[in-house]
Amino acid sequence: TLSLHDALPIFPDMTGKQVVEEIRRDEDLREIPIILVSATHGLRQLCQGIAIQGILEKPFDLDTLTSTVAKISTTN
Repeated sequence: TLSLHDALPIFPDMTGKQVVEEIRRDEDLREIPIILVSATHGLRQLCQGIAIQGILEKPFDLDTLTSTVAKISTTN
């Protein structure tokens, strides 16, 4: 099952890193694969050490999204 969410409206006062940390603390959610999506350039360097499975930098195309999701779904 794949579910895509924009976490910022749900957690407006948190950074992406804080959202990921919050999800990973929740026993029911911690195993869900996370792909961060951002317009921030250099996101890979900023996300080092964060428990995520993928990164998409905006703008991205449908093929990039599909291949990122496929790669994660084969490893989980």
